[in-house]
Amino acid sequence: GVGMAARLQVLTPTGPYPVGRQHLTWVNSSRSETHTANQSDNRTVALQLWFPAQAGTGQPGPYLPGRADIADGLVASGELNRLSVWGLRFVRDAARDGARISPAQRSYPVVLLSPGNATNVAFYATIAQELASRGYIVVGIDHPYQVAAVQLPDGTVATYHAAADRSAAAGPDSVAAKVAERVADVRFVLDRLAATHGSLLEGRMDLGRVGILGHSNGGLTAAEACRQDPRLRACMNLDGQAAGGPFSTSQQGTAPKQPFMYLTKEAALHPELGRRFEAAGDATYRVVVPAAEHDEFADGARFRPTLNPLERSPEHVLTVSRGFAASFFDIHLRGAGRAALGQVPAPTNVYVNVYPLGDQPPLPATG
Repeated sequence: GVGMAARLQVLTPTGPYPVGRQHLTWVNSSRSETHTANQSDNRTVALQLWFPAQAGTGQPGPYLPGRADIADGLVASGELNRLSVWGLRFVRDAARDGARISPAQRSYPVVLLSPGNATNVAFYATIAQELASRGYIVVGIDHPYQVAAVQLPDGTVATYHAAADRSAAAGPDSVAAKVAERVADVRFVLDRLAATHGSLLEGRMDLGRVGILGHSNGGLTAAEACRQDPRLRACMNLDGQAAGGPFSTSQQGTAPKQPFMYLTKEAALHPELGRRFEAAGDATYRVVVPAAEHDEFADGARFRPTLNPLERSPEHVLTVSRGFAASFFDIHLRGAGRAALGQVPAPTNVYVNVYPLGDQPPLPATG
């Protein structure tokens, strides 16, 4: 019915630019792939770029590029069943393939995007397209063997390596190992963006204004990459937490020095983590959306059938998430005022802590 059709539409971006999309695959010749038996395999990253496009260029394309090639891998990952994979062909979004980048600005700030565990970066189109429509070049990273499925240059499909989770006994170590691999991918991408590589966007990226955004393991990756790489100027973690809370996979982990935003469903804050937020100082934010579920920061939750057509929680969570992402990067990559945080549409309860809290009264812990 109509409800289902609306549900298979990615939320329309609100910014002034149409959104272009491009897919690239880069091979890191200085790193070997640890997930395959062949020692001569090099680590590869697949990128999905979303960018501010020139009106009237490009044409609508599939929500998940190359879906047919990776369909079996998506099912094998255990993340999607065959019916869901088949249904992805009906999802519509705003991105245009083959579009030209908008001539409105000489260059645009850049936001790297690292997805959740076993989730392709294409499933973050809602947030990515919002940023692109507002004048950012978004570089989404598919980390092979950590996302559901990605096609490599030789045609093989790297599917999610549940084995990389090893055993429950490996616990935090396996998350730490995955995050370390992702951080290496992020730093490789930064290196390649800085070199000239004939991309459509060459010369149009302002590499003095680069931020990073991630969900779950990708959020921990964002925090860790910021700690290691000063080229990243702002860091946002969507509901990623480990032993060091939202800051790190290590128990001792503290916030990166760069501006840092943690957007989460968790209203409660351990006192020790509260102290680390305070210690992180100016330009540290904790935004709580009590209605959210962990998977609602990606698009997929909106596509699930629901018994109650009035229950629009995933839509509300995505509206809040994309609004805070845009405001956070506007403030810290574009020099917008803090007032931008007050302009985010909030169709569900949201609590914003801006650190250091100083004399602010504590915010309510529940919706």
